[in-house]
Amino acid sequence: MIAAVRAERKLNVPVVLSREEVSKVVAVMEGVPQLIAKLLYGSGLRILEAVRLRVKDVDFAMKQVTVRSGKGEKARFTTLPASLIPLL
Repeated sequence: MIAAVRAERKLNVPVVLSREEVSKVVAVMEGVPQLIAKLLYGSGLRILEAVRLRVKDVDFAMKQVTVRSGKGEKARFTTLPASLIPLL
């Protein structure tokens, strides 16, 4: 009989910024990088999804963004923050 001891599993806790921290980071940015950061945060887009975003994928009337070729090569819809409409 072997008296083996199992290693303890490491608990990985994701690091998430608070709303105040996000607003401080975005306030430091300006121009196009700030617009992209707001779009990523407000719509929940991944970086590559934002890079692949086209003009026809943004629907201002419905306030939604069509994400094509996202994770799993599936198309999905996500919300477009109303605060970004004048900037876009």
